[in-house]
Amino acid sequence: MPSEMPGAKSGAKSGAKSGAKSGAKSGAMPGADSGEMPGAPDGAMSSGQMPGAGMAETPIALSMPGENIPQEAMSGAPSAVTAMAGSPRQIVPTAEFVARGVAEAVPVAGPRQIVPTADFEARGVSPAVGAPTPSLQNHGGPVLGSVQVVPIYWGAAWATGTNAQLATQLDGFFDFIVTSSYMDLLHEYSTTSTQIQHGQRLASAHISNSEPGTVVGGVRQVTDAQVQTAVQGWIANNTVPATTANTLYFVFLPPNVVSLLGTDRSCQNFCGYHNHIGNVYYAVIPFANCGGCEFPGQFLDTLTEVSSHEFAEAVTDPALNAWWEDGAGDEIGDICNRQTTRLGGYLVQTEWSNAQNACVIAPVPTAATPRQSSKPVVAWGANRLDVFVLGTDRALYHKWWNGSAWGPSLTGYEGQGGICTSAPQVVAWGPNRLDVFVTGTDSALYHKWWNGSAWGPSLTGYEGMGGVCVGDPRIVSWGANRLDVFVLGTDRALYHKWWDGSAWGPSPTGYESLGGVCMSSPRAVAWGPNRLDIFVIGTDGALYHKWWDGSAWGPSPTGYERMGGICVGEPEVVAWGPNRLDVFVIGTDSALYHKWWDGSAWGPSLTGYEGQGGICTSRPRVTSWGANRLDVFVTGTDSALYHKWWDGSAWGPSLTGYEGQGGIISSF
Repeated sequence: MPSEMPGAKSGAKSGAKSGAKSGAKSGAMPGADSGEMPGAPDGAMSSGQMPGAGMAETPIALSMPGENIPQEAMSGAPSAVTAMAGSPRQIVPTAEFVARGVAEAVPVAGPRQIVPTADFEARGVSPAVGAPTPSLQNHGGPVLGSVQVVPIYWGAAWATGTNAQLATQLDGFFDFIVTSSYMDLLHEYSTTSTQIQHGQRLASAHISNSEPGTVVGGVRQVTDAQVQTAVQGWIANNTVPATTANTLYFVFLPPNVVSLLGTDRSCQNFCGYHNHIGNVYYAVIPFANCGGCEFPGQFLDTLTEVSSHEFAEAVTDPALNAWWEDGAGDEIGDICNRQTTRLGGYLVQTEWSNAQNACVIAPVPTAATPRQSSKPVVAWGANRLDVFVLGTDRALYHKWWNGSAWGPSLTGYEGQGGICTSAPQVVAWGPNRLDVFVTGTDSALYHKWWNGSAWGPSLTGYEGMGGVCVGDPRIVSWGANRLDVFVLGTDRALYHKWWDGSAWGPSPTGYESLGGVCMSSPRAVAWGPNRLDIFVIGTDGALYHKWWDGSAWGPSPTGYERMGGICVGEPEVVAWGPNRLDVFVIGTDSALYHKWWDGSAWGPSLTGYEGQGGICTSRPRVTSWGANRLDVFVTGTDSALYHKWWDGSAWGPSLTGYEGQGGIISSF
């Protein structure tokens, strides 16, 4: 094949014919003009609703031809003052426990295993002058690599009223925490044999046919031995999932039950604890609505705070012989006892980081990993691919590469239902996580997700997200458990919704209006945490840009930065590193044009473009497999595929040349 695309004059963009405007400035696209975004409305849509969005309140169920899916499949889914001598503490101390940043505690022989009460002064918060910096040591025991949490609600009181609601909220808390920055923080306590990574919540168990322990002196109390007997019984009779190396059973006690650990009592000496029976790991969380354990506000906050303390300790020290501090006996949570913050809307305790010498909820920031706009093919990890397509029945189909074989087979697909009117758009914000978005026959947005073990809301079901959308949605994730979704409304304005880790904003079916009159689907990238860059084409064919800088939209909530050009089709944008953007468009002469942001300025200028030759019959597709690397693909007038690349210093095979890759391409 020739190295030049058919119809392109060798080495010069001026050789491209159709539509070139005479007298265009060097580096400018043919027909480029200046001005504001034509037709942009004076203000945002009232109440952030998309035009016609009222229709989306009763979405049309998505199903395969001849398949009846229940309507509910379309509904919204959603996340001790002293230790026991000679034995592990393993508890969440009560409020009187002094975490040794303020005063040195009595040395102990092993880990606390408890959540201390409020009198425990956390050493990680305000260390005493001259006191050594806390540091956890690895004592050689196991850690939980991919924790599988099994919440167990013991007692009839969990089945009704506000307690039943608490149980549902706690399930949501575990859904969130196992894939949050909390898990990323715990990764620093991995061992040579086990890497701590994201986990999952397994099905919760509600034990309503028995009550914990026995009544002694008019007070119901349950010993740790009785908890162990109960847990072993539930495993044996399949009431709870079988034990694996990663299983962590979380036993929640009902109101008015005292938990006993040795001679210590809940609310007096601890607020929760974790322990093990051989390789069966479990935590016990009393209904600690008592002084020393309870936090102000809703009681859910107390339960999630205590649970987060025990969760972190059970992951890093499940058998009480892994990560804890010699002498003091502090586990990861004790050093930061009752030092709280909110994560994903839940109250959690900060945890000690050896790497940061601080009480934190996230790991040391690393160089930002750019997140590209959603596509039908994604990779959530090394040697993993997930591919999504539409069938002739317009249902969604899925296949995957798991590192050794294609699933469900080389030529087979997993049917995922629906009648889709847009190409699927998929992102992966973490390992073993997928979020898929399509529009339905009512033009509303629909969502499904893979949480590491199952599809939600079901294999063939979808979560309705409202709106009346024009064209394909675009989604980007700038961090773990974060999604930003962009669509065009019937007024061709840009609309935005987001998932913050616990809820959809501005509401499950509502949208934030970002103004404009857009003639292309948006392109969105995130070159760093809490950063978004959005590109669209205006009614004058020029490229327009807006950005989120972590606190506000620029240049304004409904305004856009004009970037010149007269573009044909949709732009393509990629970020190969922090504070770097590369934008590619097709001009009216069908040549490829390029502009870039280098961290301080647009090149070759704000409204100028670098001509890259060719006569292209498709919009460009661009990817980056490493820093300062770009690979660009287009089709030519002979319908063959063509390729060019940036190797960090020069364009190959030349600035305006292309590598012919053959084929007769009908769709790209």
